[in-house]
Amino acid sequence: MSEASTLADLSRFLNKDLLIELWPQLRPPRYCVRRWHTKFPQLAALGSGGVWQ
Repeated sequence: MSEASTLADLSRFLNKDLLIELWPQLRPPRYCVRRWHTKFPQLAALGSGGVWQ
């Protein structure tokens, strides 16, 4: 997620349902969590495993 070069990479390689299911268990970098939580409030509501909240 933090290494994708383009939006097309993210669209091609990420599965929305799987991302939502696994989001609380993932440990992405803080800047990544902030960006994703800003763009996708449904992920913010799930938290990020409690690490960066």
